[in-house]
Amino acid sequence: MKGNIYFKGMIEEKEVVNLLGDLISINSVNPLEDRSAKGEKELASYVRGYLKNTGIKSILQPVLDERPNVIGIVESENKGKNFVLEAHMDTVKVDNMTIDPFLPKIKEGKMFGRGACDDKGSLAAMLLAMKLLKQKNIPLKGDVYLAAVVDEEHKYRGVSYLLNQGFKFDAGIVGEPTDLDIIIAHKGCLRWRIITKGISAHSSEPEKGKNAIYLMSEVIDAIQKRLIPLCKEESHPLVSSPTLSVDIIQGGNEINIIPDRCFIEIDRRMIPGENDRDVLKEVDKFLDELMRENPLLEVEREDPFVASPPMQIDEDEEVVQALFKCAKDIRAAEPKIRGVGFDTDAGKFVARGIPTPVFGPGNIAQAHSENEWVEIKQVVQAAEIIAQTIVVYQDAD
Repeated sequence: MKGNIYFKGMIEEKEVVNLLGDLISINSVNPLEDRSAKGEKELASYVRGYLKNTGIKSILQPVLDERPNVIGIVESENKGKNFVLEAHMDTVKVDNMTIDPFLPKIKEGKMFGRGACDDKGSLAAMLLAMKLLKQKNIPLKGDVYLAAVVDEEHKYRGVSYLLNQGFKFDAGIVGEPTDLDIIIAHKGCLRWRIITKGISAHSSEPEKGKNAIYLMSEVIDAIQKRLIPLCKEESHPLVSSPTLSVDIIQGGNEINIIPDRCFIEIDRRMIPGENDRDVLKEVDKFLDELMRENPLLEVEREDPFVASPPMQIDEDEEVVQALFKCAKDIRAAEPKIRGVGFDTDAGKFVARGIPTPVFGPGNIAQAHSENEWVEIKQVVQAAEIIAQTIVVYQDAD
């Protein structure tokens, strides 16, 4: 390895177990997933304390009420390429879990608990990589940042805030469960609400009203027959086809009143090359056609409440090649360079011209699961690979 710096074997499993166990034991459920949750404040305090104890300076970014980003910085005396490691602190809710979500347990080399896979395994690996760089006094060619951000599981406000603060990032890694493969493309996510409007009436005289639920059933039927097949006409070599699904429906207030309003919420996954403007233009055309066909149908589309772009970077990007070489060497196995269907914060970095592959320990199938876990060995390897990648990337000319 360039510069005779080699991190393989420098992380002990015991250190991973202690750090990851601490992270899991702190409840950082996103409040928009669970209204009773307090969010990321306590975890942010822990992360900042860990950085301080490691001799790494940090700052808090007050993104939301008592929900700050934490930015750690290992500074270099040189003015080379700056690198950013980004992982989110929030988790989804715990209602479905069959294990104690905040009591980390180890079995067969795996650590169990909410966030073990998504995304505290990656956060632990990145904290340990920063510790290696700092405590080994690595001669860095540029500054290295750790961004532990909020609100990834809902509206991505943590990463959006980070990217609006004027930092200079030349490249980075976004931590998510990839089984230590390297992700260079993923789908984006667009979510919005469609409303049908009716007329209230007593349920004993339904003919005097206009049932918004019945009208919505026409919209849903048309979505299945017209919009979803359009998605299947497109494809991408790394992430397959775009998708569209109706995942929430709500209408009516009383059993004896004809509902005058019904809404659905739609999840549309965009492939690289698509954008929210064109997708919504297609949806509006579809709704206009429906209302022309049925004059009784009154439909409104609200603006998206989530708009996250798809991502694709070139396999030949320096950061991708550095990550591939280091992962192959430290794992003693060749990682895959591939695409995925899920969305990550990397799309926001790439949209700003910052090449940022997705990489981390764990399998996406475990994310949000009832007995979420991550392999401890993978967290160890991820930390060593990430630290090595930063050095190799910064050394490349």
